[in-house]
Amino acid sequence: GSPAGDSEQLDDLDEGEIDALLPREYWMPDETCVQCHSCAFAFSLLRRRHHCRLCGQLFCGGCSDNWTPGSALGAPELPAVRLCDGCSDLLELKRA
Repeated sequence: GSPAGDSEQLDDLDEGEIDALLPREYWMPDETCVQCHSCAFAFSLLRRRHHCRLCGQLFCGGCSDNWTPGSALGAPELPAVRLCDGCSDLLELKRA
């Protein structure tokens, strides 16, 4: 299957680990997704796809307009990384 759906490789990751960026090889491939994973609006030339850097799913801009410093996710070389609403909420809960 595709890397994004390969649960055997993902089983190696700690289930409680939400403070590290998901490697690109595990991101959902652009061509397999026609709508936002959250709101289900169709992607188009005006509604672009964006990957959440924690879960790798594809979202529209409105459902992934959360940003956190790269250093908070083990990537100090990145000034900020995009997160979907769900991952942003989880990260906030973890920080609380």
